[in-house]
Amino acid sequence: MGIFFTSRVSLSASLLAFVLRGDVSLPVAAAAAKACQNFKIPVTVTSENYIFGLPKFQNNYDLMDVLTDIESRTFATDFHPYSGAMNQTASFVDHAIAHGYSVFTYDRLGVGASSKVSGYVSQPAIQVAVLQDLVRLVRSGQNTTPVGVPKSLVLMGHSFGSILVAAAATSQPDLTDGLILISFSYNGTNIADLDTGYITTVDFFADGNTLFKKSDYDVNVVEFTHDTRAPFAIAELISLPVVNFVAAEFKGALQIITGKYDFIFCTGNCDGVIEHPAAEIFAQAKTFEAISYPKAGHHSNFAFNAQGAYGNITDFRGRNGF
Repeated sequence: MGIFFTSRVSLSASLLAFVLRGDVSLPVAAAAAKACQNFKIPVTVTSENYIFGLPKFQNNYDLMDVLTDIESRTFATDFHPYSGAMNQTASFVDHAIAHGYSVFTYDRLGVGASSKVSGYVSQPAIQVAVLQDLVRLVRSGQNTTPVGVPKSLVLMGHSFGSILVAAAATSQPDLTDGLILISFSYNGTNIADLDTGYITTVDFFADGNTLFKKSDYDVNVVEFTHDTRAPFAIAELISLPVVNFVAAEFKGALQIITGKYDFIFCTGNCDGVIEHPAAEIFAQAKTFEAISYPKAGHHSNFAFNAQGAYGNITDFRGRNGF
């Protein structure tokens, strides 16, 4: 199946980016005149995916019942959402540019300008395969004008994007020179064209409660992120437990940076949580750094002090020669 992506900045919670370093660094003064280019990139991938075996959602009550089953303590033994498996073919940017980096971003499958597929089909296995294929294209210098062939490449993901990035490096440890996992821990769009297999937060207050921390954000920003939020495929959610993102063979540089009050990955407090077992998992990494970033929740990119987090990320890349 041909899958098309456009390389544009996405405000979805799972933005993925390649941070590229070319042979020539741009001076800070040139950052204001950054050159952005859009590409439609056909990608053909093959991955083993599960077949959604439950009745498709007819209303919010159907969805609520499935989510209740997922939260059940007997989830592992009693919940069987798939009927089989099949093979299917299937701004931080300004800050980075100001420090001499180029950034390649894309919308994941089903989001933004990328191909729309059923929410009962889109799964992490497909998303990881697409990511790995795109990395190979970028590594070879395709769709990287005017950077050309990058001398180094760092994969960066946020939230679900961090899981995909880690999974990509798990099966292909030499895929990237570095990993930056944002709003992540081992502990612990316009949806009119999509089918009922896509879900999203119910309202503005759900976003604020789950993704932000009171007094550390602008209410107008919460409204903006809610209005521009991207949907999540139910098949992506249910199939997460079968994704292997424990990249124990990765030997590059790794940074995990997560808002201290991240509710999704740390249940509200990341202090003392994100360092372990991550440090043990990435025992072979040449460098390891874990930061519980203060005064920020899951959406650390939108906190009042987001520039400080960007500085931590840029400093990490610089210290590791990227």
